[in-house]
Amino acid sequence: EGGAAYLYRSPPPPPAELAEAATRGDPRAEAAVEALAEAAARAVASLLPSQPRPRRVYLSGRLTRTPVIGEAIRAAVKGLLESLGVDAEVTGVSRLGGETKEAATGAALIASGLAGGRYEWIVDSLRLRESRGTIFDYILIPGARGRLLGEFGKCRLRA
Repeated sequence: EGGAAYLYRSPPPPPAELAEAATRGDPRAEAAVEALAEAAARAVASLLPSQPRPRRVYLSGRLTRTPVIGEAIRAAVKGLLESLGVDAEVTGVSRLGGETKEAATGAALIASGLAGGRYEWIVDSLRLRESRGTIFDYILIPGARGRLLGEFGKCRLRA
């Protein structure tokens, strides 16, 4: 529970309903859309130390497919980048085949890149081939790492 859409109503409505209420001028819906956009811009800002001059920022997720919310997110991210002097394209990710989930699209892009295909530049820019260790290496809660390794085994990334 929680999140920006709860500013409008609990439980939060579907994105299209929230967008429609914001379009009608409902102040709570407008505040929720603004909070969603601000959260997306903060997420992008948190990535800038590792990639300070991106050429493109790709937005995905069901909220970005709702025109009012998607445009608010694009505008917030673009405004953040411009305020930092970064001239980057801010665009959505089209779903492969139109019916796939964003996670499946991302997995397909990475698989293509790892295989040396069209999206190899994504794998290269993320330096995925340099990845080492286990998915549990940065769990710092005492005892949790050992329990997870015991339950899931040693999930090692391969070069």
